[in-house]
Amino acid sequence: MSAEPIRGLLDTNILALRRWTPASCLPDEMAISAVTVAELAAGVHLVDGDDNASSQERARRVAVLQQTEPHATRQATRTSWNEGRYVSH
Repeated sequence: MSAEPIRGLLDTNILALRRWTPASCLPDEMAISAVTVAELAAGVHLVDGDDNASSQERARRVAVLQQTEPHATRQATRTSWNEGRYVSH
């Protein structure tokens, strides 16, 4: 019998630092929350400057945002996370 896949909800910092996060440190099945998507969207607007480096950073952040699809949580899942355990539904 095969083992259950490890599931995890990725925090914003994991996505922001994804270049430095080895794949071996990530769960088998990953999800992100709508809150993380909102934080990523806000991050695009936090880049100051009109120079080339600032424009490239904004473009990089938009690219990350466009690759995300938030996990639609149900009440039972939210309750499970709030209680410190993850239950897949």
